Amino acid sequence: GRARGLIAVGLILLPITALAAVVSVPFDTGLGPQRYAPVESSGASVYEYGVGGLTVGLRDLEFAGAQEVRAEVGLGSLVVLVPDDVAVDIHGEAGAGEIRVTESEELFGRFGRAADTTVTTESGLGAELDHTLDAETETARRIELDVEVGMGEVVVRRDTASS
Repeated sequence: GRARGLIAVGLILLPITALAAVVSVPFDTGLGPQRYAPVESSGASVYEYGVGGLTVGLRDLEFAGAQEVRAEVGLGSLVVLVPDDVAVDIHGEAGAGEIRVTESEELFGRFGRAADTTVTTESGLGAELDHTLDAETETARRIELDVEVGMGEVVVRRDTASS
């Protein structure tokens, strides 16, 4: 007769436990909003963040040939801005959430913000996305982009802002 209370507690904890098994959150790597805009490359670049919003702007990154970039957020939002004169091979993963690749347009909305066109998206538990953004001009430069979010969203977008 007394086990009914334990069953209720178990049913409440079941989705939390299942989500914890799918999502890993590195709490020791930072909280709140953070922005990186690297200009020099010294091999593979890695950006990890715990909870909050992480923006990685790659427009001014100087490199020749191929460049590996890995960015990860445990819980929150990850935005990676890639230059339009570089080809980008994207591999994205979300434990629980959405991965979206967009192209910025030269249009401005009613409130002065650039409009985005979604190229491809995946969402849900264990979402994965592989996509290639071709460069606007022929180039040998290529970014191998590996992005991951434990729980939240990943957005990879062309950075068309002037330098």
